[in-house]
Amino acid sequence: MLKYLRNKLVSVDRLTPEQLTVFGKLDDDLYGIQLEAIFSLDTLQIKKIAGKWHRWTTPECPRALAHLNAAVGFSVGPGFRDHIQKSLGRSGCRHFANLLIEMGDAAKNARLMIQFEMAKKHQPDLTIEAFYANPPKDISIISETTIKAKNDSKSEKQLGLFIEEKQSEKPVIRKDSNHFCMDLHLHSSPESPCSTIRVYEQIIDAKNVGINGGVLTDHNYIWPEEKIQELKNKYAFTVIGGNEITTELGDILVYGFKENIKGIVPIKELRKKVVDRGGFMAVAHPFRAFLVIGGNQLVPNVKNASQKRVFEYVDAIEIYNGKCSEKENLLACEVAKYLGLKGIAGSDSHEKGSIGCFTTDFFEPVNTESDFLEQLHAGSFTISSLF
Repeated sequence: MLKYLRNKLVSVDRLTPEQLTVFGKLDDDLYGIQLEAIFSLDTLQIKKIAGKWHRWTTPECPRALAHLNAAVGFSVGPGFRDHIQKSLGRSGCRHFANLLIEMGDAAKNARLMIQFEMAKKHQPDLTIEAFYANPPKDISIISETTIKAKNDSKSEKQLGLFIEEKQSEKPVIRKDSNHFCMDLHLHSSPESPCSTIRVYEQIIDAKNVGINGGVLTDHNYIWPEEKIQELKNKYAFTVIGGNEITTELGDILVYGFKENIKGIVPIKELRKKVVDRGGFMAVAHPFRAFLVIGGNQLVPNVKNASQKRVFEYVDAIEIYNGKCSEKENLLACEVAKYLGLKGIAGSDSHEKGSIGCFTTDFFEPVNTESDFLEQLHAGSFTISSLF
């Protein structure tokens, strides 16, 4: 039986009267990371931040450390989550971004607790429920507090993380494009059990970075057409229903095919059904984890990599996937070129902040599924990156 365990810990210390030091740690069977950030107590602005990797899946992961300082200068409040996901989640690491967001929430709650304890000095009968129901809008009460900062002999250097202060950077946004930009690989919750983002959050996130449309490719799930239309009308955003189907040769992104298939299906059988309906098939992340599985194995040459049987049954290869390393995506690009297959791109988003890192950009607007399939089959698109 396969077992998977994830532990996450966030703690807050008040080492000085004016600041909160927040420590976060995520540890599971794949990843081991820790973050430490200093927030100002008055505005909850991130003043300093540092992190460490203990365990990772690809050589690309530790490089995210160089992007941590992009979060310096942001304050917990409206837009904090989006800022962190855009500036750190996309350019650095989504695990760091999600952990830092929880650390910001912890800092906010810690400040409220300090305010509550000070308020009780003036209102001894005040309950925490009543205080939280109507928290103070003026945070000046903090400056009056007589609560002593935690007496801890550890200095910043002794905390175990090297912290470098840096001016805040602007969030990354998509450059202007004359094309119709679409993310062709999205997973939403609860339709995909592995996802943590609701579909409406995906759409809002996508629009914020300048994407024109997206394809919902939840695992073995078919979105009802009425729900697709409702989302399109409500958010003025092109939504297409797709699917990610598991075959004996790997995961396949399927467009224009509405049969609700469960479990593992033979790819030959799937291919016939999709072709009969005028659909389109692309192999998803064909070389994901090839540097991890097998340890120190040599990177396969293009000719050998092109011999995977799955390529015989698809119309395209996902050459850029947001969950793959640069080397894995590069190999997919080279294989697609060698085989003469079309290449598509998508974020493979499962959480906020990762949408749109790679997009498939169509030469004409995509308003309907028919528009979408027509341009896919014609190869009327190009690939671009958010960065």
